[in-house]
Amino acid sequence: MSSGTAFETYDWHIGEHFLKGKTSETANEDRIVITPYYIGVIDGATSKSDFRPAGQTTGQWAARLVEAAIRTLPPTAPWSAVTSHITCRLQRFYAENGLTDTVRQHPEQRLTASCALYSRHLQAVALIGDCQCLVGEKYFSNGKKIDGLLAAARAAWNEAALLQGKSVAELLENDEGRAFIRPFLVKQSVFQNLPAAGHPYAYGVFDGFPLPAGQVRVIPVLPQTPVVLATDGYPQLFPTLRQSEDHLAGLLQKDPLCIRSYQSTKGMYKGQCSFDDRAFISFSSF
Repeated sequence: MSSGTAFETYDWHIGEHFLKGKTSETANEDRIVITPYYIGVIDGATSKSDFRPAGQTTGQWAARLVEAAIRTLPPTAPWSAVTSHITCRLQRFYAENGLTDTVRQHPEQRLTASCALYSRHLQAVALIGDCQCLVGEKYFSNGKKIDGLLAAARAAWNEAALLQGKSVAELLENDEGRAFIRPFLVKQSVFQNLPAAGHPYAYGVFDGFPLPAGQVRVIPVLPQTPVVLATDGYPQLFPTLRQSEDHLAGLLQKDPLCIRSYQSTKGMYKGQCSFDDRAFISFSSF
């Protein structure tokens, strides 16, 4: 299975690739990028405000700009240069649009994205934010502690609503738990790229502000090793796209609100095909 999007594969040994928006392809905030030197998946963060530069969500802008920056990365860049290059591209967008002071004072309005990126030269995958990967048979993620807390709070609120007579169908139209945690989702942006070492809620993302090296997870990859990169639209990642899709479909059939077998900060809404956008690509390393 692969997406309808055509990608230039250069001389990569690409297995499968797939992109799917939870609502529509035009609204998809996830992307796949392939260059001669890098392969990545990008997850533009769901907007936490009504801020819409030029009518596009901040997640769409973030994913687009991160992709553009990856396409201009030097082939042999160390990870520090990779993250700095991408961060500078977002900073330039803020400056060009007169947004620098706004996003400094209101971090919830920043263009924010996570990324799983493989560098051919460095023979490693870097996880920035909450994307995930398989390297051989080993699974790696980079989830945020704050997300776990908010997902549990959302689940508890919706479980209480169900006990008080709300139906699953009603909560699929009006997610009361999501509304309950929404102020916290906005507030948590102050933890992005927090320079204070060891803060329990700090997490790294691409948002145009300096990304501490300690918040980038780097996984070495031996030559000829199968690699899977994916955004967090997959609750569990498997070596094949079919396995990953089947697991997602089974979960959504049993728990479309994502409050039991898989707790998330958001579930499905009526008319959506999943709780989140998703991107998947598999390949063999060099």
